[in-house]
Amino acid sequence: MSLPLFVLQLKYSTIPGLVTLGKYDGSHSCLTAATTGGKVLIHYPHKKENEISILNINQEITALCAGKLNPNDEKDILAVGTPNSILAYHIDNNSDLFYAEVPDGVNSIVIGKLGARPEPWVFIGGNCSIQGFDWKGNEVFWTVTADNIRSMILMDIDADGQNELIVGSDDYEIRIFKDDVLMYEITETEMITCLVEISNQKFGYALANGTVGVYENTNRLWRVKSKNAAQCLINYDLNADGLEELITGWANGKLDARQVSTGEVIFRDVLPSSVVGLVMGDYRKVGKNQLIVVSEDGEVRGYDSSCIQSDLGLQIDTVRELFLKKQNLLMELRNYNTVTDNTGKYKIDD
Repeated sequence: MSLPLFVLQLKYSTIPGLVTLGKYDGSHSCLTAATTGGKVLIHYPHKKENEISILNINQEITALCAGKLNPNDEKDILAVGTPNSILAYHIDNNSDLFYAEVPDGVNSIVIGKLGARPEPWVFIGGNCSIQGFDWKGNEVFWTVTADNIRSMILMDIDADGQNELIVGSDDYEIRIFKDDVLMYEITETEMITCLVEISNQKFGYALANGTVGVYENTNRLWRVKSKNAAQCLINYDLNADGLEELITGWANGKLDARQVSTGEVIFRDVLPSSVVGLVMGDYRKVGKNQLIVVSEDGEVRGYDSSCIQSDLGLQIDTVRELFLKKQNLLMELRNYNTVTDNTGKYKIDD
């Protein structure tokens, strides 16, 4: 067990996979999560008494993503997906950027640049299709896949200086698109539920059967399987060694960090309820990002490298204490087994 940097209570239940972090004023990181009843809560840590505001969508929320969409605005927008629509909302202006009907539904959203295009788009994955919209709400991209899309990321997988679109879907396939052209297909053993970019052409993935692993380009480096479901993934340098770790939040409340190259666990913690979201940002305004973990019951914890160092120190102290107890018990056992022979000398019974 480790001590987090901070703990706070949102006092709202949150939904797995529907957590993001946005700088809606262009400066301050705000935790954003979907809650029950078609609502989105936004937590403002920089405001008085950690203010929370509620955005009423009045529909089932199926996807959330914050990011910069208007190339002329430094403020993040919030993209909200429902079973039949996409809403791009300007939180700071309290106004819609655009709204569009999406007949194939919205299961996943990612905001960023694809290929050589200079402007970011918002990409939505639904039932067998991917659509892209610019900041004005114009549909600028469309392609098809073979099944329902569950997760998407934008990253430079082939080191050509341009982002590709990586898509995970229900048919056990991870597909890599360069623009709208399918480059690669990777077949897995279950539905792909989560994808996350890692540096140097690597990405992490999670499957519906509890498998978590890492690919380098299209080559799998490792994978592990748990009886619990992996709810969310993120990359974060938790031990301050200059290398990112793969952080996984599990349905049983477990949180762990694994070395990207080997899958070795370097950190564990347990939350009181299911981990539903992992985000990264400077939530304390100290000049460096923290790992922010959200649980289903609304508890939020923050971690950085000081947590793992204190956790390691605690483990070392625990091992030292157990070793001393072992030595004392062995000494007592030796004394218990010692008898006096006829010469008055002590001996140890065999």
